[in-house]
Amino acid sequence: MPVERHRLEETTTVSAPPARVFAWLDNPRNTGWHMSRPSLAMFGGALRVERLSATATGVGATYRSWGRVLGLRIDFTTTVVRWVADREKIWRTIGDPRLIVIGHFEMRFAVDPVDGGARLTMALEYELPSRGCGRLLGRALAAPYAKWCLRRMCRDARAALGEERTI
Repeated sequence: MPVERHRLEETTTVSAPPARVFAWLDNPRNTGWHMSRPSLAMFGGALRVERLSATATGVGATYRSWGRVLGLRIDFTTTVVRWVADREKIWRTIGDPRLIVIGHFEMRFAVDPVDGGARLTMALEYELPSRGCGRLLGRALAAPYAKWCLRRMCRDARAALGEERTI
């Protein structure tokens, strides 16, 4: 049976130079900031991030995120599979991720120059958990959670780097 994949995307404009936007987003602590502190979307849980690879950036950079949400353990590892300086980054889960409402995922961002700043496109492609309660929760909560993640990453970038301009 083929795996069902879902994809969501969010685009915004940040009033900062594209290289600065890319550099900020290239740090997993910045793209994962919305999950590093308790929130309603995280059901009061939070995740920590640690670097596993010798290099912090570029293809092969690998990070582990772990913590608890609703008392359930979350633990997953991601590695960068595409990295084009100042333009694009793609990272995905490796191994057997312990997640609640989504399964394996691939995250990406692209930064393009626009008048007065940068256009940022964040995208998340994910699978639902393969079995059990997670599969059921995923059907109900994966899309809203994924939208929240993408919106928060865009909002955090705008807040850290410059004012928002609507596209």
